[in-house]
Amino acid sequence: MPFVRDVATLQVGTFAIMGMQLVSSIIIARLMGPRLLGLYALTFTIIGTVGMLTDLGQNYSVTTLLPEAYGRKSPEEVAGVMRYFLRVALLWVYPVTLLLLLATPFVIRFFSPDNDIAFWVQLGLLTLFCLPIHDLLSLTLQSARKIVPLTVVDIVWNTLDIGLPLLLLLWERSVTALVLGRVASAAAKAALSPLLWRLYLKGDPMLPSISSLRGSTSSMHRGLTLGLWIAADKQVGKLSGYVPTYLLGLLGSATAIGQFRVLISYINIAFMFSSNVGRLMSSVLPYLYAKNTKNMTRAFWKGNIANMLLTFVILVPLMLLGNTGLTFLYGPAFALPKAAYLLMLIAGIDGITVGFGSYYRIHHALAFAITSQVFAVICGVIVWLCTFRSVPAIIAVVLYHVTNTLSSKVSHFINMWIIAARDRRAARVSEPIMDPVTTDVGV
Repeated sequence: MPFVRDVATLQVGTFAIMGMQLVSSIIIARLMGPRLLGLYALTFTIIGTVGMLTDLGQNYSVTTLLPEAYGRKSPEEVAGVMRYFLRVALLWVYPVTLLLLLATPFVIRFFSPDNDIAFWVQLGLLTLFCLPIHDLLSLTLQSARKIVPLTVVDIVWNTLDIGLPLLLLLWERSVTALVLGRVASAAAKAALSPLLWRLYLKGDPMLPSISSLRGSTSSMHRGLTLGLWIAADKQVGKLSGYVPTYLLGLLGSATAIGQFRVLISYINIAFMFSSNVGRLMSSVLPYLYAKNTKNMTRAFWKGNIANMLLTFVILVPLMLLGNTGLTFLYGPAFALPKAAYLLMLIAGIDGITVGFGSYYRIHHALAFAITSQVFAVICGVIVWLCTFRSVPAIIAVVLYHVTNTLSSKVSHFINMWIIAARDRRAARVSEPIMDPVTTDVGV
């Protein structure tokens, strides 16, 4: 029940955020059209791809290690986790971001000298300098289970992410205005973070002062080991999501990219519960596993199956509406073949995987998760290679997406069967061999 209550609290904020995002996406799509929207999507796909180099899994490590430290009521461990996060930012994130800022535009201009994407990417990379500052606030609130303040911060962050780009777009209808709005939003969040920290976290006795965050590097080693494994899993998942944009950019057009991104935005309405369920499962499942493995397993399947059912309840009407719903929201320029909607119904199965990342981390089996992601991308690319000459570019990419979804689920369930069998064998081996004579109290 506390888990459901926390999800419900976060969901209130999510409904407000989704409403703003929906209105914003409609305005942006109608003002820019498919081509400019496609160029904007391609810009931030490139930023997301090169930005992976700054990610050593520090956020994922913090959401695993910080709740443990809070649960043990250990200010020393809390300080160690925060020390690890700040050192990664100073020693890795900022130097690598500076290198990307200088090098990435030259690479883009070499392959694509005829447009402004290199400038947009260089401008957008400035947002990476602000990430550690506002991420630390959100991660600490989540780990301390301060759900109401976390909901408020989420709403503030998303209001800035949505409002500033939209205001600049209304001032000048261009990709540059949208990218500049994203940079302004990141800077505003970084400036507000210290104020919100003092408001919500200053009186927490578990949190250290900044001056105390100098000392041992033991947490650094532990966090890096965990973070790199988690980051590898997450980055492969991100690349899997970026592949359709690159495939459309390779053999499609900026217009097709814009149409596909709008389709994904339309479908994501059905996943309105998934982010919050997954967010809390990443903190709750490790705790339950330490207390009672059977309770963790039941909670894991309850959360995943319930989330998938909720996803399909929302997704099926959206897909049945098809172009009627899509063009009503975004305009007739984004209309798609009917086959796209029938195929994208399969996307609802993704709702069952909301807690899979936590499951793999708990069982120290992230190598299995990475293998599943790579297998799914390979299967999707094979289907795309077999179909892109005979069907429209966007249908070929939808087929990639569907194949990726189905093959990853098959692979995940095989992995889970292997993990369960491995755990059963380990349990049998660890059972103590009791001598009936020496353990008989009567003797």
